[in-house]
Formats: sequence, C-alpha cells, structure tokens
Amino acid sequence: PKPTRQDHTPAPTTKLTPTPWPELPAHISAHALRWNQLLHMQRESGNAAVQRMLHDAVQRAPLDTEFYARAERVNKRYAARPPHARWPYTETLQTLWSQQAFNDFADAVREFQRRTMGERAADGILGPRTGQAMTESQQTQTPAAETAVTAEESIAATLLKALFDFLFGAAEPAADELPNLSEAEIAAMDVPALRSRYRQIQRVLGQENLPPDRRTAFEAEAERVIDALVDATTSESIQLDLDAFNKIAVDVPAHDKQVSITVRAAYFIHTDTGTANVADARKASGFASIQKTLKENGDDSQMQTGAGKTMNSGFAVEYGKGTPEDIHRVVQEAVHSGAIEKYARANGKLQAGQALGDLAAGTLQSVTQQWIYDNGIGVDCSGFVVQALANARQKVRAELAGLGVAASALPPEIGMRVRNAKSFKAETAVTKPADLRPGDIWVTPTGSHVRIVTRTRRTTLKDKENVEFDTAESSGGSASRETGQIPGTHKTASLDDWGAVKGTFRRM
Repeated sequence: PKPTRQDHTPAPTTKLTPTPWPELPAHISAHALRWNQLLHMQRESGNAAVQRMLHDAVQRAPLDTEFYARAERVNKRYAARPPHARWPYTETLQTLWSQQAFNDFADAVREFQRRTMGERAADGILGPRTGQAMTESQQTQTPAAETAVTAEESIAATLLKALFDFLFGAAEPAADELPNLSEAEIAAMDVPALRSRYRQIQRVLGQENLPPDRRTAFEAEAERVIDALVDATTSESIQLDLDAFNKIAVDVPAHDKQVSITVRAAYFIHTDTGTANVADARKASGFASIQKTLKENGDDSQMQTGAGKTMNSGFAVEYGKGTPEDIHRVVQEAVHSGAIEKYARANGKLQAGQALGDLAAGTLQSVTQQWIYDNGIGVDCSGFVVQALANARQKVRAELAGLGVAASALPPEIGMRVRNAKSFKAETAVTKPADLRPGDIWVTPTGSHVRIVTRTRRTTLKDKENVEFDTAESSGGSASRETGQIPGTHKTASLDDWGAVKGTFRRM
C-alpha cells in the first residue's frame, strides 16, 4: 500500500541489501521525498541507534493533499499582499518561490515552524507571526554572508555531525575534568546554552566506568538543566506572543509604492457592554463583510470553540479571541475593502482626492490604530493567556523531544480552546511564591481577570528574600480598549508570603 504519512518507511528487514523505495503520491514535495529516502536508507543499515536518531530528527506530520493546496493558496495571497515588505524573509524561500516550488516552500516553512514555534503552528503558511519569528531567529545567527547554505544543507550538516559523534565519539572531557554547575550558573544560561549543556551531560553519562558519585551528580544536574530549559523556553515563547500582539504588520498600497506600518491589538471582551460599544463602528466598517471574505478565503484561526471546533479568523476576532495572525487578516482586509479609508475620511483625515496611502506614515499609523480600538479588533485576557500557554507548551514539548526525552515524559499538550478567566481556578494551585514559575496563571480575587507569569527571580525586600516576577496580560475593560497587551512586574513579601499580591496562582 502507498504510505499515508511523510515519515512512512517500510518495516526494517533482516537483510542488509537495499529494498526498493515504495512509490509515493505524486503531490509529495521533493523536499519531503529526499528526507524520506535518507531515512529509509539509514533504517536499512541495521543500526538501531542511528535509525532512532534519524527518525526523531525527520519525523513529519501526516501527509495531506489539502495541506499543500491550502498552503499554496494562502501563501499566494501573502505574496500578493505581503504582511511585511521583506516577505518571504530569506533567500532560500525566495528561490523556492521564484521557482514556483510551492510544496517545497510550504515544507521549508513548516520545518522552521515545527523547530521554533511548535507542531501546532506548523501549517506551512508564511504569515506575520511566522515572519516575525523568522526575522528574530536570523538576528541571533551569524550574518547571511557567512552562512549561505540552504535549509536542507543545514539540516543535513546537523544530522551528519550527530552521526559522526555517535560513530566516533564526540570530543568530551572526562567526567572528573568536567565540573558540575551551580543552580545560579544554570539559572543564568539561555536556551541554546542549556540545550548544549544537557547534551554534554548526556554524553558524559554515556561514558563507561563513570564513578557512581559523579553519575549521581550529573543526573541531578541534568534534571535542573531540564527544569531551567522549560522555564527559559516558556519565557521566550510568552514574550514572543506579547511582542506579536504589539507588532502587527499592515501594508497600505499607495500610488507607486506600498507603505508598511505596525499596529497593536486592542483589548476587547465579548460582553453585552463590550459588544454594544463597538456595534456602530463595526456596522460602519462593514465588519460582517470582512468576516465573510475571510471565511471564503478559508482563513481559519488557531483558536477553537469550547467544543473543539476550529474558528474562522473573523469569528475569533468578533469574540475577542483573535490571534495576532487573525488580527492582521482583519485589519489587512479592512485596508483592501476601503473600510479604513472610509473611516479616515469620516474623521477628517483625508482631503478630497486623497487616498489612504497618501497619508504621512505617522498619521496613517494613528488612524489605523484608532480604527482598531474603535472596532474592538483584539483579544481579551483569557484569550491572550490561552494562546500564550498553548504556544509555550508546544515549544517546550518540541525542545524536550529534540533532546531525546521520551514522548511519555513530555508535559501534556494545551489546546487553544476558548475559556473564561474564572475557569482557570480549577487548575492546580501554586501555594507559595518560592514555587512560582514561568507559565503560571494569576487569577485575580474576583476571578474576572487573568495574567500569565513570564519570568521569576529572587530578590531582597526589607532584609527578606522574596520573589520578583514579570507578567503579561491583555488588559482593559468593556468600555476601554486602548490598554491592550502589556507587561508588568510584581513583588511578594517573602518566599512564603504573597504580601500585596492578591488572588491565586494556578498551573497547567
């Protein structure tokens, strides 16, 4: 039978002679085909450890003809109306796009999304959030001139190095030459450093004749490194989400160019009062027509209803549950439909004969931003926290899986289902400040508002050691939409006393 998954390979045989690679569906991309062939050949080699390593590295989501069709359709829309002037962000993607290798393009985008954003975000679509993550990823790497390799070459180099290390042994110091790190030293490390340290420890633990006391010490350190890696990955992910809501790219066509501006999401909660406050503005903007267009385009949100049904982008925004991608789509469609130009003209911002793109960049940004506020194009507190939690958990799972942590030992997935603030009270309680970690949820005393913890650190207050922690939230009210998604910093009285910090903290 034909394979139904991109990571499909025939069952390993006892013979060492190569067996034919089975026929694959015509629509599978060349990128996926090459890696499946590599995986197949390595499995045929009979080396179980190498097989397992490569399987983990090349594992793919189910092959679906609709995946490529939808990715091509939506990516073509972004190519026609780029969410940012630099789309598609890298030379490799530019080459694939110019060659009309749309399936390869989607696979390359999906590989990046799986590696940096988690499996849930891996839709092969190069939208604003993926573009932002890609740009930030490039900023932390060596300049492009020094690393002019394709994505496939980069993956191949990583696999070959891992294979070489496995066969010939990585250059590691002896256990008695490698000191253990203190908790403070581990806490000061970033994600790449923690990842590297964990791999180093695992190689040391694989040494023969490792003294029992050294093995115990390294096993204990490995646990601390994993905990620190989970916290650091969670912190980075939540900050990325906070930035994404505050840096939404919108392009406005002008006579001979395209003007790019950056806006932020509003705070909007779908209560009777909140809905009434935006009703007139949404009617004047033709919001229902914008929703209809997005639905016809197949623009689905990552958010789901409480029953697990996928929401359309326009529907998610209507109910205050929009993602940065959803909000970008709504605002971009409002630009192209003329809704924001009509709004600007009604507010005296445009002269006769002027188009929206003729406005000065600063005026254009402020007009668009005010349209967002007036129409409640944003997210409420629980919508923000659900997204931050789900995205962070996906990245943590991907990070740990990449280090060889068994699937059964990974933290459970967190879905992007709609829920209200009060529902978080049912989650596991964090009883004292000393136990607070990134990703914990702060529920206010009334249960009507939630924040998420982004970072924690030990400080001193009135000669007592205490916990200072940062948070992220979508804040505002039924009648106020301009606060939006903001950070905050708070202090407890001690390691055991919450002090002025009121409410409860919960963990998922």
